Parts: sequence; C-alpha cells; structure tokens
Amino acid sequence: MEKRRSSLSATVAQQIGDMIIERRLAAGTRLPSETQLSEMYHVSRPTVREAMKSLKAQNVVVIRQGDGTYVNDNTRMGEDPLKLRYVDPKTLTEGIFEARLLLEPQIAMLAAQRVTPKELQKLEKIVAQMQRVEYQDPARLALDMEFHTLIAKSAKNSVFSQLMPVIYETIEKGSVWLHEVEANYKRSQRAHQEIYMALMRRDVSLAKSAMTAHIYAAIDDIKQLDSMREDT
Repeated sequence: MEKRRSSLSATVAQQIGDMIIERRLAAGTRLPSETQLSEMYHVSRPTVREAMKSLKAQNVVVIRQGDGTYVNDNTRMGEDPLKLRYVDPKTLTEGIFEARLLLEPQIAMLAAQRVTPKELQKLEKIVAQMQRVEYQDPARLALDMEFHTLIAKSAKNSVFSQLMPVIYETIEKGSVWLHEVEANYKRSQRAHQEIYMALMRRDVSLAKSAMTAHIYAAIDDIKQLDSMREDT
C-alpha cells in the first residue's frame, strides 16, 4: 500500500509540476488547496501531501504552514540536475569557469538592457557589502553568488535564470576549488564594481567586456593557485 502511494504521489508531483509550467504560473503564485488538488487528480489528500513534499524538496514550491503552498521564486530542476558531482574534480573547476566565460558576458549584455531600477538597487547594496567584507570572511562567497545570480535574473531570460544558479550552487557547495589570496580578492571586488557600473549605465559593450575580464582573471588565478598547490 505504501509503495503504491509513493508511486502515485510521484505521478501527482509530476502533474502539478506540469501544471505550473503549462499555466506559466509566476513565482509567488498560490497553488490550489490540498483538498482542491485531491479532487483535481482524483487522489487522496495524503497522496497530495506527499507530492508536495517531493516538490518542496526540489525547490519547485514553498509550503507556508497555515497559509498555503506557493510557486517558489528560486525554482530548481532538482539536486545536481547536470550531474556535475560525477565530473572529475580535477577538471570540474576549469570546466565550470569556461562555461561561465561562454555564458556570463552574454548574460551581462542582456542585463544591461533589461535590468530594473529595483534590481540595480540590490546590486548596489551587494557591491557595497563586498567592499566591507574581508577576503577570509565566509560571507564573501555568498555575496559573490548573490551578485552573479541577480545579474542572471536581470537578463529576463528563463533559461539563464534556471541554468546559472545550478552552476553557482556547484561553486557554493565547494565542488570547485576557489581559494584566493588577498590581492586576487581585491581585484575581484573592483571587477564587481565595474560590472555594476556598466549595468547602471546600461552600457552593453562595457558590461560584456567587464564580465569577460572578470572571469578570465578568475581562471588565471585558479590556474596559478592550482600550480602552487601542486608544487607544495
């Protein structure tokens, strides 16, 4: 019985996910109640409850106790959808940054055209926080990921806004070696400031070149530090 419910709840979870996509439900949209969904899909409420737990684990929905279930504003495709954990760690770091080099300058160009005043305010705040954080502070990585994720969101391209966070999460979870020396970190701070200024001015060309230079510098830093680690 339990196995049958598990299988049924997986089917319902898929159907609800399809409904979100087909109806183009925006982030923050409240989904039908548990009772309504059970009637829609002709299943029991416990089955719907299990389906929602599965969708929550995938970050597709957020469940607010006593309020309802909403489409998550940070939806993912599930844990490690690109299967990056199976990539050889020795090549993953370089591969991640080469992918960023191909994608992020183009994202920055789109963001320069489409970023909203509210998003610019958020970017300005993040950059200001970056200037106050020391390079050994763990918060620096979180700020870096927040900065780049927001730029991807600002590009107003649903593919980029879903794909790039997966790449950033790989870095954030430590799968990519990213130890920096202080000089490199300060240069990175300046690069973030330059990228922000280009977006604020809506300078497409400058946004692209600033992002390209930033990622090239990061790749060079990683190669140098990796070489130093091998020599020790």
